[in-house]
Amino acid sequence: MTKRRRKRWPIPDFDYGLVLITKGRHRGRIGDYDDDSDDPFRGVVYFGGLLNARGHYLIDKRYFAEPTINDLFNWYTSISNEVFDILKSIEPPTLTDYRYLCSIMAESHQIYTELEWRNLIGRCGITLKGKTIYLAHSSSDKGRVRMLHDDLKALGHKFRTNSFCNWASAKAHHGY
Repeated sequence: MTKRRRKRWPIPDFDYGLVLITKGRHRGRIGDYDDDSDDPFRGVVYFGGLLNARGHYLIDKRYFAEPTINDLFNWYTSISNEVFDILKSIEPPTLTDYRYLCSIMAESHQIYTELEWRNLIGRCGITLKGKTIYLAHSSSDKGRVRMLHDDLKALGHKFRTNSFCNWASAKAHHGY
């Protein structure tokens, strides 16, 4: 009697983060690849992020792909249409519908956040040196400019002195 040799395929090497599922039950969905299961060929994926997902799924790593901007945008649009279809139906949503809505809305939020992050990186880029930026703004835009300032600073950019920088130094001086 001969022993059967198990087929071994190469284990795909993916960074943790968003992945597009290309085959299987979750084909077309975009989830957060967070960990490896005990089986080296399957990854733990959360749809909607680790904290917002309704559970995790063990998915074959051969079905993982890096999601493109087009994939993200198409899936985000598909989820939005599905949410609107459920909410505008004649019958009121059931508890199961609400649970499903929470799940896909968490997934939608995760995808939207990734699209915004890629947009910011695409516009400003992560740099080793950083660019010097001047943020001109009115007092009514101060909240948005603060958020933009923090995001750009995290990407390694510097800022020329202006009223916003004076606010930042006052914030540090007063211990905000």
